[in-house]
Amino acid sequence: MKIDNNIAGLQLIKKTNENKKNPNNVDKENKNNLLADQYVPSKNEAPTTYSKPNWTSVEALKEESEKIYFQLRKIVQELLERQGHSFKDLQFNKDIKVDEIAQKEAAVLISDDGELSPENVSSRLVDFAISISGGDTSKAETLRNAIIEGFKEAEKIWGGTLPDISYKTFDLAMEKLDNWIENNK
Repeated sequence: MKIDNNIAGLQLIKKTNENKKNPNNVDKENKNNLLADQYVPSKNEAPTTYSKPNWTSVEALKEESEKIYFQLRKIVQELLERQGHSFKDLQFNKDIKVDEIAQKEAAVLISDDGELSPENVSSRLVDFAISISGGDTSKAETLRNAIIEGFKEAEKIWGGTLPDISYKTFDLAMEKLDNWIENNK
């Protein structure tokens, strides 16, 4: 690389800068050498938008989830009471047997049309994900990763492998998420 004193180039820059400050000082000889600002439109065709979460849907899903949680909690509470126990007894590793009444009530909840069936739980999970994303499919991988991470955390809490119904729920959730992405391209 060669560096030299280009006095003519420096003088042109100096004149150009002076002319920018005072446009009336432009001489005809250097008028064409002035740099002009130009508008160059971007080539980004997709508009940048922020998708707001659908809070109405999120709240409705939250209420539904709480209703189901309390329904399940009631089954456990009644099971404990039938055996002369309370929730406190669960902390002390008391021997609690799941009786026939609780088994039947739980079976209804996880049946094919039950509130806790894989079909219904996976639908609520994906509906929540879609609502919280504002329906923005560009966030699909974030949603997918969040669901995967949630199941991994559940495995840790459970101490390893989850019941088969949980994996069926997971598979259905991934399928529904994929369908949503495919249908909203």
